[in-house]
Amino acid sequence: DMADAVNLLLHTEPGADAHAQAAAAEAAARNGAVRCGDAPANQPSYDGAGAVWDICPRGAATKQLSTFLTQNAHDFVHQGETVSAADDPMVDLNPIFTQKFMLVERHRQQLAAQQGLELWHFEQHRGEAVFIPGGCPHQVRNLQSCSKVRTADRMHGVLGSKQRWLAV
Repeated sequence: DMADAVNLLLHTEPGADAHAQAAAAEAAARNGAVRCGDAPANQPSYDGAGAVWDICPRGAATKQLSTFLTQNAHDFVHQGETVSAADDPMVDLNPIFTQKFMLVERHRQQLAAQQGLELWHFEQHRGEAVFIPGGCPHQVRNLQSCSKVRTADRMHGVLGSKQRWLAV
């Protein structure tokens, strides 16, 4: 997104989605664990958070993230298949916009080691708003069933004028 955005988490409810409960139970029976990608089964609890975010700074950092995703595409699985530029040329052209990558802790550590880039990684609890600066690639993973409201606008003019006012 090129415009600034605000995402407000209004409501969370653990396990409220019956379909998700059934899918999680089936996955647990098959694999003995429910997890995101190939992350370890015992994920941190995030102290009851509804969602966990990763935001990448805009500018040069976005290029570093794209390079990392392209070079490590073989490490990612999307809808049961390994991500590959052979199957989707956009993986090489603009991997961020393919939305086929979900970075987990292991990937964030690799990104820091290979590209020197650390993402802003944080949790969101009910009643909290997350501000996403325009042009910043980001991902959000819901940890519970969530109801959210999102607005995207050209807020930089408003924030800019407030910043000028506060600076006087």
